Parts: sequence; structure tokens; C-alpha cells
Amino acid sequence: MPILNKVGQLLSIDMLKNIFASPENKLDFRQVMDTSKILLIKLPKGKLQEEIMGFLGAMFVTKLFQAAIGRQSVSKEERTPFFLYVDEFQNFATDTFNEILSEARKYGLSLAVAHQYIKQIPANISDSLFGNVGTLVSFRISSEDSEYMKHQFSPFLDAYDLANLNIREFYCKMLVQ
Repeated sequence: MPILNKVGQLLSIDMLKNIFASPENKLDFRQVMDTSKILLIKLPKGKLQEEIMGFLGAMFVTKLFQAAIGRQSVSKEERTPFFLYVDEFQNFATDTFNEILSEARKYGLSLAVAHQYIKQIPANISDSLFGNVGTLVSFRISSEDSEYMKHQFSPFLDAYDLANLNIREFYCKMLVQ
């Protein structure tokens, strides 16, 4: 019965009913990727409960990753690059991101995530994130986060540098070739 209660809760919201009760899938993520479309998905916390927002976000991310993996039959040169930008990343941080970070690039799926604090991200995903990232951008951060991030920018910066940036200033670490 608990599952039925959750399903009932999901389907009580008109927007979600349209997504899950539709007899056909009108959103083809693979077609969006292959034809360089822009797909914007807005999941407002104010209109959706936090659990539902996280569930939907994780579902969309998983569907995009599945679409990217489905491109393995297309030669690498013919794969249209697709860029996935996730704001408030911590709300959607599931194990799928570990797979995206380690495998998706070869299928033409690039990932950019933004969040406020490192502790918002589960440890296993944080390890994967910092272990696989190609470009790292850091604006002014807390002294607690700067202690963690100084290792990412070592030996060029220390915790003080990261915690004492002015407004609209940032440091960028790029993996080039």
C-alpha cells in the first residue's frame, strides 16, 4: 500500500498526471540530442514537493543518460555533442551521475553542474565529481569548502585565496589536452 500512496500522490498533481498517464511518449530524448535541440526542464520547488522534484529530476537525468548510451551504434565522429547543465545539482545527485561522469563523454554527453556547498553532495558522488571533472570553476566559497577545494587547485592556490575572492571573481582550473 505505501507504493500506491506514493503513486496516488504523484498523479494528484495535474502536471505529473500528464507525464505519467499519457498513452504515448511525446518526448524523445535521443532525437533532442541528435538534432541539437535545446531542452529546458523547470522543476520549481514552490510548485512541486521537494521529493517529487528530486524524483522527476533524477528521472530526466537517467533518461538523458540512456539516450546518450543508445548512441554507441553511431560513430564517434557523427555523434552530435549534447550539453547537460544541472543547476542546484544536489537536488538530483543520484548514482546515475557517477556513470555520467565516468562514461557519458564518449557518447557525446557533456555535463556542467552547479551547487552551493560541497556537503550538499553525497560523498560517493562528490568523489566521482572531483575525480572526473575536466574544468573546475570556483567563485568565493566558505572557509570550510575552501579547505577541501584547496587540494583541487594545489599548488597554485590555498584556502585563503579561494575564500577571499571579491564579487564576480573566480578561479578556473582546466584540463587541457
